[in-house]
Amino acid sequence: MDNERLLRRLIATFVAELDDRLPSLERDLLAIEKTQDQSLRRELFTAASRTLHTLKGAAASVGAAPIISVTHRLEELLLAARVGTVPANAAFFDAVLPAVDAIADAGRRLGRGETLATAPIVETIRILGNPGSPPSIQSRSSRPPARPSALDHPSAPDLNIEKRDTVHSVQGETSAANNSLEPSSPPVAAFPVKGAEMLRISANKLDTLLSRSGELLTTRHRFDDRHAAAIELLLCATDLRRAWRDAEVDIATMLRIVREEGSQVTTRGLRSPRELDRMLGSCASLVSRLEQDAQRLTERLGMDCRALHQISAPLDEDIRSLRMQPFNTACEGLQRTVRELTVDDHKRAELTIEGGEVEVDRAIIDGMKEALLHLVRNAVDHGIEALEIRRRIGKPEVGSVVIKAELSGQRLMVTIRDNGGGIDTAAIRDRLLAMGKSVPENSRDLIRSILLPGFSTAKAVSIVSGRGVGLDIVAAKIAALRGTIDIESEWSVGTKIIISVPVTLTTIRAVLVRIGGQVFGVESSVVGRVVRIDRGDLKAIDGYDALLADGVPTPVVALADILGRAEAEPAKKVRPAISLSSNGRTLFFAVDEALAERELVVTSLGRRLRKIPCVTGASILSDGQVGLILDPASLIEAALRSGKRGGWDGANEGEALLRKKLLVVDDSLTVRMLEKSLLEAEGYEVVVAANGDEAWQLLLAGGADLVVSDVEMPGMDGIALTESIRASNKYRSLPVILVTGRESDADKARGMAVGANAYLPKSAFDQKELLATIAQIL
Repeated sequence: MDNERLLRRLIATFVAELDDRLPSLERDLLAIEKTQDQSLRRELFTAASRTLHTLKGAAASVGAAPIISVTHRLEELLLAARVGTVPANAAFFDAVLPAVDAIADAGRRLGRGETLATAPIVETIRILGNPGSPPSIQSRSSRPPARPSALDHPSAPDLNIEKRDTVHSVQGETSAANNSLEPSSPPVAAFPVKGAEMLRISANKLDTLLSRSGELLTTRHRFDDRHAAAIELLLCATDLRRAWRDAEVDIATMLRIVREEGSQVTTRGLRSPRELDRMLGSCASLVSRLEQDAQRLTERLGMDCRALHQISAPLDEDIRSLRMQPFNTACEGLQRTVRELTVDDHKRAELTIEGGEVEVDRAIIDGMKEALLHLVRNAVDHGIEALEIRRRIGKPEVGSVVIKAELSGQRLMVTIRDNGGGIDTAAIRDRLLAMGKSVPENSRDLIRSILLPGFSTAKAVSIVSGRGVGLDIVAAKIAALRGTIDIESEWSVGTKIIISVPVTLTTIRAVLVRIGGQVFGVESSVVGRVVRIDRGDLKAIDGYDALLADGVPTPVVALADILGRAEAEPAKKVRPAISLSSNGRTLFFAVDEALAERELVVTSLGRRLRKIPCVTGASILSDGQVGLILDPASLIEAALRSGKRGGWDGANEGEALLRKKLLVVDDSLTVRMLEKSLLEAEGYEVVVAANGDEAWQLLLAGGADLVVSDVEMPGMDGIALTESIRASNKYRSLPVILVTGRESDADKARGMAVGANAYLPKSAFDQKELLATIAQIL
């Protein structure tokens, strides 16, 4: 390996080391500032010094001189604070903590291949002074205002080490690193020592491995279905053998009577009794063999299924465990955030994290970081009162913000509560009126209005709040995680926010239902019950069809109406329905058929289909169909807005749709199958092709009424396919819709120039827009 490649790998390892150690360094420093236990302070000082010493040696291995200087200077300052030469007061930490930010920033710059000559760490060196000089810390009054931590700022790059390229831990230190250490300091390895070897793997590789495991899970489900089919075959073979045995007795009796009476079979073409005897024996042997073979096949397939379960289940669990991280990871930097927010606001607050050891998927951790940051900022800035107010009303001077994480089945429940002033509902009502919006009568819905985009009750705009871009971001982040958020507040007592998200986004336990020709999945944890509803049991309440469930009137709506789909038999008197609960509200959704409960591997819809209402993902089912994963919160919101009834008396709109034949062309199997399912559910006949060449052959063989094609495909692309269609005498008038990620004006002009009837960009793709475009063209 040449020197340049070796240096790149060392830098990648060093950056990952920074990502590992800087959060713990910051936690130790904040803990030193808060605790008065001298024994604990000494332990924390020692731990922080060791971390700095390790990072200094690691920085030396890559020649990062500014980082070496800052870490060395911080070591000196910590030593001085530990022995009392420098007071470990607020001013001390106002100087030390920004230096940690500067190291983090320098690490990110090194990772991007940038120079440190103009980095903030250069100014940090000037502020802290050179190593070996007498420690000097400015008083807080002479320092500039505190700034948000580089470790927790929402715009800061993600520091998750799993997102780095694959690097191997390096044992020991280089000679340059050793030369930078004081002789009296014990040698500390810059990287994990022998016995604690680590292998860093990029997130992309881990995600690919998880995807393969998901495919294995789908294959396992298919084997289960094949085994069930083999059992059915065996039962049929057994029934056939029994039926044949009964028929064989009757036929043998008839032949015996014929022989005893001496009758002769003279009709031309019929076999003699002797020949029939031989045939009966042969058929009996074949039927017996069929049953034996079916028995053997069923047993062997059952053994294979059990073996596949024994292999795939632990493998899938082990792979998923690699993605699991403690919830504490999502809270990194929040202690620092609370400290910075209370420096000049004449208030004090303390953050407590409970259940930090609970492990959840890395994607959930990454998705919750920004949401938690906004909620903690909001709790301190809006919730916790100023010191003089808390003293006047008899509250403890130090406000409390608690984040608690706990598992509930397959979901993570996160509660953020504070003992501040609570939410001012009168201010919310006034703000809604000022915005020209309706004011909810229900107090719960009124409080949830703070999640609206652009909503803020702050009287002044500050760095922290007042712009109305905080809690709506939280709501969007939680929704993206297929989660829910609920808010409880009591004036002068405090506020509690409850967030519920799945433990993992890659698999879910789901109840499968069918509407028309499409299968949908809903996460089992939000399904209360599956029932059959008789139309006579429904009551009209507040404009809804409602069912009394446990004495409570619960609205009933047709799921097909909410999704804009045609039902199979909407006029049936008795229909299955599932109850869904989200954010404290419960509704029944009537469906055509409730199928089963299955574990599903969830895949993203991608940019093209991500705007489908109420749909959060898709899954390939064991029979090869695409099942769409529904978002319960969005479904309930849409149902309450729509005012739709149960759907018993609706006409079957799908019957009025002419059976038009559509050709869908895309090189992605998932997109092809998903679009096929969507269009077939609307009543179209759909054929699919993987590229333009295959599509052209299908056109020549069977024709079509319209073509929906991607542009970028191997072989003949969408542009070439459109040109071929327009050059054909037979298909020159065939409508063509191009759906593509190539969205420049030049690309659009090119698509229309070759004769496309419509050009839909992927970034603005919407299911309704596609269906409306098809309907308009046809």
